[in-house]
Amino acid sequence: MDDVAIALIIAAELAVLLRQRRLARSAPALMLFRLYLVAAQAMAWLVRLDLASHEMLDLYGGTDRDADLLVAIVAAAVLFLATRLLETTDWRAPFQNHHAPASTLVGGACATVWAALFLTALSTLDLERLWATSHYLDLTDPAIMTRNALPGLALGALPLAGAAAAAMAAILIATPRHSRPLAALLLLQAAVTTIWLLAAHSRAAALAPAAFTFFALVRNGRGGAGRLTAGGLAILIALAGALAGRNSGEHGLGSLAHLPEQIARTGEWAPRLAGNVTEGIFAVAAGIGEWRAATSGAISFPDRYVWLSFSPMPSAIDGFAHILDAQVRLHAFAPMPGYVELAWFGPVSQLAFIALIASAVRMSARAARMSTLCGAVTSMLLMACLYLMAAYPVRTALKPLWLSLALSTAATIAAGWRSPVSHMRTRQADDAARHRL
Repeated sequence: MDDVAIALIIAAELAVLLRQRRLARSAPALMLFRLYLVAAQAMAWLVRLDLASHEMLDLYGGTDRDADLLVAIVAAAVLFLATRLLETTDWRAPFQNHHAPASTLVGGACATVWAALFLTALSTLDLERLWATSHYLDLTDPAIMTRNALPGLALGALPLAGAAAAAMAAILIATPRHSRPLAALLLLQAAVTTIWLLAAHSRAAALAPAAFTFFALVRNGRGGAGRLTAGGLAILIALAGALAGRNSGEHGLGSLAHLPEQIARTGEWAPRLAGNVTEGIFAVAAGIGEWRAATSGAISFPDRYVWLSFSPMPSAIDGFAHILDAQVRLHAFAPMPGYVELAWFGPVSQLAFIALIASAVRMSARAARMSTLCGAVTSMLLMACLYLMAAYPVRTALKPLWLSLALSTAATIAAGWRSPVSHMRTRQADDAARHRL
């Protein structure tokens, strides 16, 4: 009976997606998040039916797997319904970039930062290892973090710099008189970043295609569903390439020549890809199992850990790094999902999280009225927060939300600076009209 109810829930959500397919253009981030929720529920349902398996539930979690999955699926359905509250903005009007010089300036800055990060990271590499003999996620000198933090920072920031380059390339292409050489350079940097990450078999290889797809959707009012499909395929190919090479025994740039052959073996990597993309719902199910199995008072978080989880400051400043040992994890390599952490934190923390989400939604809607691009970016960051909450602790998942609030606030302040001038011009026009009368 439970499986029939799950099937009806998934069918109802698919009907909603088909009815609101225009959201692929007007709210692409929201549409992608809803698609993810439906895919995750479908994958969890297949696991309940023993038609698929997921290693996360095989390794840890509670003893009643089916009940934990049912709770996770119902929670995802509630979240799907709650996303209706996020439909606060209509972006049907094509994005018009009236600030081409500013876009060119920002694009040039992105290109410069990317080049600096890439050269810094490249200086740490063993080129022979880079080409053919690297181990999984070990293209660099393993001692760089203990010897010098700068190369480690560069390596960590490079995927984000590549995504920023892809986003700025899409924005410059939308500019009526965009700089074609700069857009081409940014696209090249994004491509190099994707190839770099594929050589390390990192899922972050999908960041640049995702960023370009998102901003390409925002910039043009036509062909939203087609762009979303093409972008989704690019993201899946990047993820498939990263996952297909992990157990192949081949690593480094030399292994990329065999990726098409490995991807063609769909029977080997397709189940892993489906489980990997939707692993958040299984992490939540495993966390629910741990939460249900724990005796009262057996697991508790210090108050300082709870409240610092909501801090936007870096760990070195607010002291969170010193209490990281208080973190409860599913496994050494699997953190406790943020949604489950909130269940342990208690009602006060849950209300604080809801208040933060509501504030971010309100601020994003306000920013969208002032700038289509700003509204798109803040909405995307908000969806990223909700997505990360299913696989990472609260503090990690809230980082995109803090950035969304910061951008929305900056857009509001900038509009406030411009508004007195516009009000003054309006008042002068009214006085001139009275004088003519």
